[in-house]
Amino acid sequence: MAHPTHPRRRRTATLWLTVMVIGLSVILAGCGGSSVSVTPAAQVAATATDIPATATPVPPTDTPSPPTDTLVPAPTDAPSPTGTPTATPATADAPGFAADIQPIFTGSCVKCHSGDNAPRGLQLNSYAGVIAGGTYRPVIVPGNAAESELVKRIKGEAIPRMPFDGPPFLSENEIALIIAWIEAGAPDN
Repeated sequence: MAHPTHPRRRRTATLWLTVMVIGLSVILAGCGGSSVSVTPAAQVAATATDIPATATPVPPTDTPSPPTDTLVPAPTDAPSPTGTPTATPATADAPGFAADIQPIFTGSCVKCHSGDNAPRGLQLNSYAGVIAGGTYRPVIVPGNAAESELVKRIKGEAIPRMPFDGPPFLSENEIALIIAWIEAGAPDN
């Protein structure tokens, strides 16, 4: 004998299914799928549980939707086959690793992130170590500072905030230099 489902759970599940179907229909309709109608799916789900349908019908149109002029983002540097991000060539106005970034790491990071016992294997005492990242994943995404774990940690957006023994933490100028360097593609210049 099948285990009976509690009526409240069944109604709640059906209600969520209805909301998801309506939401998907609205999204598809907004994406140019003007032939998608909210009514049939909403009526089927609503009829099954005696919940009144709240969606209004979307009349189909024969008018094609105008093309959009969305910009396609330029391809970013993809990780190499080993899973390590690759850097891009240096630009003239980008901060330099040796001149601008390495001194920050040397002053605040390499006391922990160097040698054989570096936390999570992250070596910040060389360019190769920074690009290689830690044991589990890269810590920077060249060209995308917002997705870089290093930036999240030094800004305090991820825990633990770095440097681990702070405060004091990195200054706003130091953080801005690291972000600018990563956004420029993390060049080895």
